[in-house]
Amino acid sequence: MGVVERHELDHEHAERAVARLTARLHEAREDIETDTLGPGLAMDRSYHEFCQRCVADGRAAENATWLAMVRALQAGGALFLMATRPRGESVEFRYGEDTIRRAATGPTSDSTSLTWLRTMYLAIVARDRARVELLASVPIELLRACAPERDDFEFAWIRALQLFARGEDGLIDAVLQAMRDTEQLSPASVQEFVNVHFFPPMELFYHYTQRDQAKFDASLPAALDLHKRYWATDPRNEVGLVALAPLAVACLAHDAGMAIEVESDYLPHHPLVGTRVGEIST
Repeated sequence: MGVVERHELDHEHAERAVARLTARLHEAREDIETDTLGPGLAMDRSYHEFCQRCVADGRAAENATWLAMVRALQAGGALFLMATRPRGESVEFRYGEDTIRRAATGPTSDSTSLTWLRTMYLAIVARDRARVELLASVPIELLRACAPERDDFEFAWIRALQLFARGEDGLIDAVLQAMRDTEQLSPASVQEFVNVHFFPPMELFYHYTQRDQAKFDASLPAALDLHKRYWATDPRNEVGLVALAPLAVACLAHDAGMAIEVESDYLPHHPLVGTRVGEIST
């Protein structure tokens, strides 16, 4: 089995970040209950906490690490629940141990393709079928209207994941179209970003759909190596601490009986194998 070590990390910075985010957890709770953009703020806080906790807890074995990830998923799910309901309609959702009731917001500046993708990846890792189905029901037109400047490949990738979640025909063509749409972007810096963050999980997902173990085995460490090289220049950036999109696809492959032939703290072990799935209501 191969190993992909993480890039050099700033452990002291991560420890301070975890302490700060933990001390201000009540603010995320208040945001999500009262602020129009509160779910997005709460999602960011909780996801950043999850990633920073993974610095010291590389396998995500600790309960607090899993709970931070769950809160990020809960907030993302709440965001899209409220975005897809008429403004002012009463909705109910969980955040942490609390059940929150508040008025729906309708679409906001946070209900974008990028937020949708992060939420879907988290839902897949958490094996949260209800939230996967919620996200599969979000109209792509809503996401495009909230961030019309986003590239077509993002919406093609979302369409593929929605078809997969709904078990509908056309999945393979949709995945291949999303992969083609990542080609020939400009400027070059955009192409580089896409080559690191978007194409690898698409390719992995395609190999997963084909149950092609050999190609999956080659693509997963390659995706992690790209991730490592990109984020090595910014060791304090929490987004680089976990390779969320490859992790989500690896979870699908693991649950389908495919072998995961690489170890890496970019793919925290316990979320990968679903150790805590079902222990805590999400």
